[in-house]
Amino acid sequence: MMGTGAGSVASLLIAVLALVGCNAGSTSFGPGVAARIDGDEVGYSEFESYVERTIGESSSQLESTVLSALFQRYIEQQLIRRIAASRGLVESDASDGEAGRALLADLAGPVSDDAVATFYRDHGDRFERAESIRLRQILVDTSDQASDALAALEAGESFDSVWSRFTNGVGSVGGRLGELTQDDLPLVFADEIVALEPGQHTGVLEAEHGFHIFLVEGVVPAGKLSLDEVSVEIRDQLQRESAQRALEELISEAWDRYNVVLAERNLPFEIEDHP
Repeated sequence: MMGTGAGSVASLLIAVLALVGCNAGSTSFGPGVAARIDGDEVGYSEFESYVERTIGESSSQLESTVLSALFQRYIEQQLIRRIAASRGLVESDASDGEAGRALLADLAGPVSDDAVATFYRDHGDRFERAESIRLRQILVDTSDQASDALAALEAGESFDSVWSRFTNGVGSVGGRLGELTQDDLPLVFADEIVALEPGQHTGVLEAEHGFHIFLVEGVVPAGKLSLDEVSVEIRDQLQRESAQRALEELISEAWDRYNVVLAERNLPFEIEDHP
């Protein structure tokens, strides 16, 4: 007859084996399964399709470290879609892009004027601007057209009239190229352009894609942009950064919330650390 102590040990062993069996069943995966999210199985073929859509290459052509990073990103996008749907921001079948944009917009809270002013004060160098030139151009296809356009300018015809007549209105409005610093200018033209005074134009300058005549419309002196000029840009950046931090926290929490289990034995690469 088995003693009381032996019976207790046997019962304990049976309980442990049963527990192990349950745990093994909860984390076991059939072939072709890459993960389980909130009880839903994610097939490896779905991840392969994601890779091809995202980077235009087959997963078989990528290194293990790249695949690991892409796989974690793929899982996180599944979580983002679930989070966005749980907040009523999108339908459950929304695309990754729709879910991500909706969630970031929802997380983008207000930014105080003090925060904007502090950022401007602490990052003042970012808002220093080099001297720039307001530049216009006439661009034509042939040397003869360029010579005729230059002759018209030198005869006193307005730049607007010559631009319209020789380009047929094609290109940026009035041939305006916006404000460009010297570093923005093509090297082959830069020296000649920066030597001009406002209102002066170059001669005909040939390039691979046509013949140019440039007009310096004005010069914007170097200086620091004011807080008023950049407050919208700063506010947008601070909102994006705040929303991104909040999103990262949500994703980290979602790994547990949605009971994410990766089928590491089914994956042809090693998984890097994840939340």
